[in-house]
Amino acid sequence: MTNPDDPVERTTAMIRAWCVEHHVRTAADDAVCERDAARALRYADGSALRRHLMEGKPMPRYRTLNGRRWYRIEDLAAFLEGGFRD
Repeated sequence: MTNPDDPVERTTAMIRAWCVEHHVRTAADDAVCERDAARALRYADGSALRRHLMEGKPMPRYRTLNGRRWYRIEDLAAFLEGGFRD
């Protein structure tokens, strides 16, 4: 963590710790699959992020690989903190 006063960096660290605690594997670019991203965001089920997309609601950035959506942990943190980073 470079700046402990940055809320996005603090939240990123908290999500990473949650992933370790819940044995969630991350990809090389620090991304988690859609189901695990929904769990980390405390959504009731893994399809919540898909519904957000279909309903046009704000949601974290994602990438698609082999038909699956992957969310970088920093993007999830930025989403929770109300902003996005480039």
